[in-house]
Amino acid sequence: MVKNYWLEGVWLSFLASAAMAENLVPESKTTDMNVTIYQNQALVKDIRNVDFAQGMNEIAFEGVARQIRPETAMFSASGIRVFEQNYDYDLINAQNLLEEAIGKKVKTAEINPANGETIIKDAVLINNNYGSPVLKFDYGIEANFPGRVVFEQIPQNLRVKPTLMAKLDSREAGTRPLELDYLANGLSWQADYVAEIDADDKLRLNSWVTLNNESGADYKNAKIRLVAGSVNQVADVMPRMRNKAIPMLAAGLASDEAVAETSSMQVMPVGLDGYYLYTLPERADILDKQSKQVSLFSKENVKFEKEYKLVSPLYLSYRGGSKQFENMNPDVVYKLVNLEENNLGLPLPAGTVRFYRQDQTNGLQFIGESRMAQTAVGGKSELKIGKSFDISVEGKVVQVKEISDKIRESDVEIKFANGSDKNAVVEFVQNGSDTMEILKENLPHDVKNAYSNSWKIGVPAKGEAKLTFTVRMISK
Repeated sequence: MVKNYWLEGVWLSFLASAAMAENLVPESKTTDMNVTIYQNQALVKDIRNVDFAQGMNEIAFEGVARQIRPETAMFSASGIRVFEQNYDYDLINAQNLLEEAIGKKVKTAEINPANGETIIKDAVLINNNYGSPVLKFDYGIEANFPGRVVFEQIPQNLRVKPTLMAKLDSREAGTRPLELDYLANGLSWQADYVAEIDADDKLRLNSWVTLNNESGADYKNAKIRLVAGSVNQVADVMPRMRNKAIPMLAAGLASDEAVAETSSMQVMPVGLDGYYLYTLPERADILDKQSKQVSLFSKENVKFEKEYKLVSPLYLSYRGGSKQFENMNPDVVYKLVNLEENNLGLPLPAGTVRFYRQDQTNGLQFIGESRMAQTAVGGKSELKIGKSFDISVEGKVVQVKEISDKIRESDVEIKFANGSDKNAVVEFVQNGSDTMEILKENLPHDVKNAYSNSWKIGVPAKGEAKLTFTVRMISK
């Protein structure tokens, strides 16, 4: 029988590694940091220089995210194989230091009230007792010791920072980069837009990105990418255990990414399997417990349409409904069509759009805000920012005719008044059942769907306008 001497050597090296001291790899050894942020998580790529010994190495990758998803972690480097990973997140505090020292010899420090000097004694910690340790001295047991417990060293399984442990077999000794890729929760981003209205049909649109870091780690001098779109995630089906061992069958993600980048302050999105990837032009620090704002893009002379919209409160059906309404103000709606000819033409991530306009003294005034859904190139956004002050609408069902047991016709009259010194267009939307049929009208309607029709009514400055129509309803 032929022996596999390489595997046998690896196994012996693996057994021998238990006696090896761990190789601590602190954050100061990071040579490159890349963070790709989704809506509620991030892909972290952390590359650090590591001094490898030939054979088995026990690597302590210190300072990973506290909210790391350890099952996603992947180490990669030239000439290594990964055998085991453990995520150590039991960080040092007074309680777990005492817990780890139970049954062991410790030192105690007590102030001599006579001269103020510190008295150091040896003792055995019998019990933590919820932070009031029980100690055994050579003279007896103290249950309410007035001094302090002093620890000579940190227990091996307690960490100053969250640490990913790995057992790696290296073909040769030497210093070379080790890459760790993992997904982490607690990192998110959102888009915010500032729309400054320059004229009645043009605006300046500035987009900002707010980055929020609650992951439990700092990412310094990081290249930052943002993914717009909803990425599916599978919920955990089992709890994560302390120092969980994860066998690794393959190592790493690809080192190079096919991503187009731009060095200007205009961030151009790149398609990525149905999502869009934005690469920020400058590296930045994303510190834990920090929100950071960076510019995404700025567009001048963006064309838009301002419109007023009112959904009719009249409920028209065969069985009757509401008969009239008075003094209703339509919504103020700004319409954007995401096309290059309108000075847009790039994928717009979802976010809040805040509108500003100059007053008579050339000062910017806030006039409203609206939530914009993510909008692809060619898509349309209708952004409602408030109610019109100058335009009012009233309406009523003038007459109802019963044509038969199953057919009813209603004559409807809607009046519009415009108190401003500018002409306005109001979209009036009338909902009903799928049997609704418009028989007569003084203005042409558009069919929005099977249950809804709409009209565009031009209302002159300081003037009025009227819409009349007859609708037929059929009982099923």
